Amino acid sequence: VSLNEYIKDDYIEIMEFSSFIMDTNTGDFGGEFRLAKVVENGKESFITGGAISENIFDIQNEMLFSKETLVYKSSICPKAIILDNITVSGK
Repeated sequence: VSLNEYIKDDYIEIMEFSSFIMDTNTGDFGGEFRLAKVVENGKESFITGGAISENIFDIQNEMLFSKETLVYKSSICPKAIILDNITVSGK
């Protein structure tokens, strides 16, 4: 999916994680983030601290990967991974 197509709706874009942990046995993952952009009804605001948590096995069939990519020294990856209906907490 193209990011431009997807970001027409309300969304939260996590800009930077301060930690991210995944248990490969259970599929549970979570992370604390330092900054996220929130877009609601076309208006932007920011969350300056929060966390996400979910289970990869529960959401893996609903994950979307952007067509846009980032190129690193030894890999090419999607610019964004889109996750709908996950738990996000923040201030």
